[in-house]
Amino acid sequence: MAVLMTLVRRRKSPAGAPCDGEILRQLDDSAQRARYWVKRTPRETAHLLRRARLYSIAAASLSVLTGLWAWPVIADTSRLTAQIVLSTLSCLAALAIAAPYATGLHDRIEESIRLSATYGTLYGELLRAHHQFPTHATTPARATELIQQLNDITTHHDAPRPAASAPHSDETSGAHTPSAP
Repeated sequence: MAVLMTLVRRRKSPAGAPCDGEILRQLDDSAQRARYWVKRTPRETAHLLRRARLYSIAAASLSVLTGLWAWPVIADTSRLTAQIVLSTLSCLAALAIAAPYATGLHDRIEESIRLSATYGTLYGELLRAHHQFPTHATTPARATELIQQLNDITTHHDAPRPAASAPHSDETSGAHTPSAP
């Protein structure tokens, strides 16, 4: 019975402050959301990198074609046709190189990499706080601060969101873990 009373005992909290059970539930919900993003963000980064590589491959291919076709096109066609064909291929190659920068793809990749690290660190801190909270090694103020950090990051980051967004704390249950498409 003494062990049960120890487990049920709560810290005294000021009026209006969430009780330990509520903070523990919020820590659990936040850890689940952070876990989702820890898994999702690297996949999103890999997808963005594949897209950027496709642009690079297209640019390299167009440049090679332009170089290989330059003299045969000049030799076999009229001067105007050769100029148009080679200029068009050169412009397409330049556009393929510039497209990831013009569309913000490279910026989104860099932000996604930073978010991966941030979510990983925060997920570890949330798990540590969740496990240490019952032993009073983590204070309610620190737990609330970690929860707020996760909320700030998930609501303000500029990385592209997946089709299925992360679950919100009021939509998740203790056993639910979201699956990304």
